[in-house]
Amino acid sequence: MYFRPILLDDTLADDWASVELQGIDLHDGRLTDRAVDLLQTLANHPTLSIPAACATAAKTKGAYRFLDHKRVTFSTVLAPHRACTHTRAQAEDTVLCLADITEFNYTNKTVAAELGYIGDNKTRGVFGVPILAVTPDRVPLGLVDFHYWLRAECTSPAAARKHWPIELKETFCWLRAYRTICQWQATLPTTTCVYITDRGGDIYEIYAEASVQPEAARAAFVIRGDGYDRCLLDATPAGEPQAAHLRAQVQAKATVKFPVQFELPATKDRPARVVVQQGYAATVWLKAPYRKGRHLPDVAVNVVLLVEENPPPGITPLVWLLYTSLPVTTKAEALRVVKYYLSRWEIELYFKVLKSGCEVEDLYLQTAERLLPCLALYLIAAWRLLYTVRVGRACPDMPCTLVFTEAEWKAMRLIQDPKADLTTPPTMSEMVTMVAQSGGYVGSVKERWPGIKTMWVGMQRLHDYALAYHQFGMDARRRKEHPQTC
Repeated sequence: MYFRPILLDDTLADDWASVELQGIDLHDGRLTDRAVDLLQTLANHPTLSIPAACATAAKTKGAYRFLDHKRVTFSTVLAPHRACTHTRAQAEDTVLCLADITEFNYTNKTVAAELGYIGDNKTRGVFGVPILAVTPDRVPLGLVDFHYWLRAECTSPAAARKHWPIELKETFCWLRAYRTICQWQATLPTTTCVYITDRGGDIYEIYAEASVQPEAARAAFVIRGDGYDRCLLDATPAGEPQAAHLRAQVQAKATVKFPVQFELPATKDRPARVVVQQGYAATVWLKAPYRKGRHLPDVAVNVVLLVEENPPPGITPLVWLLYTSLPVTTKAEALRVVKYYLSRWEIELYFKVLKSGCEVEDLYLQTAERLLPCLALYLIAAWRLLYTVRVGRACPDMPCTLVFTEAEWKAMRLIQDPKADLTTPPTMSEMVTMVAQSGGYVGSVKERWPGIKTMWVGMQRLHDYALAYHQFGMDARRRKEHPQTC
């Protein structure tokens, strides 16, 4: 498998920021240059504050003036990156569109007064739902969209909100995300777009929406159930009887049964462990729930039920219920659905890069007009970092010069070995490993691949190494001693 890197033409790797912001609608070449420079700066120093990343007072002032400009908005900054993501998706047979909800907490910052409430009516920040496009090999292509909102103070009781139209609820974000992917699907006739969410996206309106979308614009979906046992029709339209509830129907009349084994990643609440489940796959007809003022159709969906029958002592069994529009008539098709859902972990890594690597919740920007476009720049910078890690795994033999500059790989080679041969560039796998080692990666048995944290530390050091090499290295000396031949 050979994945085409982020460059859309034969541009050098060090121009990735200008490629990613190509066509940004700022109506001023100086603003465009500033946007490219600031994106590159933030990506090179993801853990530093804006003044520390900019390094000089003049550059810092220019960054703040750029963020203050009336033409610089969240949507304006993110739009060219979304276009690049669409272009990259055109080269893929299948694109997984991962959606999840997150919040950015700015309670103790000056900007908090201009933001909405999160969690309760005391903390303030921004809610957001990114849609991250990745390949089935988990190489991130970029953001399809990022929808954010500011929550007003909540005074209506939950019982009153229950029968509101979905367009007035925050859960509308999941349906909006699916509609966005359907719009994408309509423009990508040779690519299959698959919408993937966790339990928050388990709302019946998505299944109803998929049933009425035109075939050319109908994106596939894999959605983990929210845990409750949905009601089924007493009988299918063909007259076949069904159990009253979903799980009983799937386990009793599964057309496909298969074992599943995978490694469950560690979180702050649990260690990593190997999970062994028994899988069941079937097609069921869901009974439409009651919605005040509107009628939803009954729909047929495919279901994959995964049950951990023998969990370790003291561990709650892991049971997953996956709704999908993809076929599950064979073991291979059902396992593909499981594989696609497991890829959802990539958006959790993306959040980790954003919050722990780029530290976007520590931004000290006094107005929302500054904060939101800066957040858009960090969304792109975080994708770039995650991309670098993943492309090294997916395409280990790809030449690193398609992602890293000459000064970067030569500087890193010399840091590792002062007598290194600089005539042949390393592969992506070798380069990613060297960068991670400068960030603390030791390659132990437990660390089969460099982690995100070691990469963002290593990338920051790599930029400093490359800058020193460019200014004082052998190539710089040759330019100075023989300017007529360089």
